Amino acid sequence: MKLSMKVLSPVHISSGSDLSPSEYYVDKKTGRVNVVDMEKLFLDPGFNAYREEFIREAGRSRYLGYIISDEKLLSSHLLYSIPATADFRSQNYINIKSFIKSAGRPYIPGSSIKGAIISALIYQALKEIAGNETLDLNQRTLYTELLDKAYSRLSKDSHINLKKNRFLNLLSVSDSNLLKPEDCLQAEVCQVIGAKTKGQIPVCYECLKEGVTLDFELKSVNCKYSEKQILDICHEFYNKVAAREGVNSGQESYLLRLGQGSSRYAVSLLILAEELNIRSYGLKPARTKKRLIRGSGQKEMGFVRLKQL
Repeated sequence: MKLSMKVLSPVHISSGSDLSPSEYYVDKKTGRVNVVDMEKLFLDPGFNAYREEFIREAGRSRYLGYIISDEKLLSSHLLYSIPATADFRSQNYINIKSFIKSAGRPYIPGSSIKGAIISALIYQALKEIAGNETLDLNQRTLYTELLDKAYSRLSKDSHINLKKNRFLNLLSVSDSNLLKPEDCLQAEVCQVIGAKTKGQIPVCYECLKEGVTLDFELKSVNCKYSEKQILDICHEFYNKVAAREGVNSGQESYLLRLGQGSSRYAVSLLILAEELNIRSYGLKPARTKKRLIRGSGQKEMGFVRLKQL
């Protein structure tokens, strides 16, 4: 099944690396974050006048725009340029967590989509099992026992692929298409709010902007559910996730949540435990909050809507 994915709230899938302030500068006129090709910059004769100061200051992650005042020099060696929110531009420039890319182009890995789908499928399988037997979700229950039950319920043939990563054999999910950074990314600032002190720590991300669309393919392989049934299951589960996060997602199909900012609701059995009134379930809702800052408000991360092509 070919699907499109529309970003409803900014999505961040980490590349595992950061952009330090010494690798980008913010254009004062346009407010865009300009990421510099540092290798080409170092080879430019015009860089020689700044070389010693750069070596001295870059180790302290000092902002590139303070080290090199010649924006013409910097702008001639750009990797890409993306817009930044007003909140990003108003704070001190710090490391930006980079979005995953292939050949410099952002995309969403099939593994990220598959992981989100499987979380919903495990919830559905155990909910069905709980309708016929007492389901033990207390802290003493071995998680592998629950996964065995879920896999047996989900798979066409529970006797094959009985190995650690057997859930990966339920579905085939392709990587999304590649996009240009300029067309899809935006620099955002997030505040991590501590549970006890309520202190706020800023974290910056490259995120897919709202409204961006990507395409990918989903195929049911060893799963007993069809692709359409899988989408329905995901929609039901992630609408519950959205409701518990205070997000008004509407009822338009099909909802999914990806990447950074996903809470314990999206990656655990917490919702099922609440629905079954199991008070001994070990995990509780996350007390530490991570929200994108939008002026005086906040925004959740990672919600997307799927549509069949």
